[in-house]
Amino acid sequence: MSVNFSETMSGVLGSRPLSFTVRACGEGGGYFRLAGTLDLDGERWPCEGALRLRPGSIRYRIRFATCRELAGQKTLSLRHPLRSMTTLPVVVDGEAGQLRFDLRELPAFLWTWVRP
Repeated sequence: MSVNFSETMSGVLGSRPLSFTVRACGEGGGYFRLAGTLDLDGERWPCEGALRLRPGSIRYRIRFATCRELAGQKTLSLRHPLRSMTTLPVVVDGEAGQLRFDLRELPAFLWTWVRP
């Protein structure tokens, strides 16, 4: 049985608004295939990529707009579990940013884990 879920994260890249919504489809071994949309500067692009779950980290690589890529990693902390699970430092085209998972979205996020 494959694990699937949907996730939305939003924040800024420098001072510009950035967000993505993706559907993650488990491929086994902690790897997930991602597909969805990415919004940057008011423009929306289809995106695809990968998520890798490892002990202590969650790594994202999302390609969009022909050859652009968002790369980020959550580093999980026992001292700050909530912040480390909801904050994603990212880099796009060499520019740093930070995205957050809005905890008001938690019920909808959890529901995506149980529905087919």
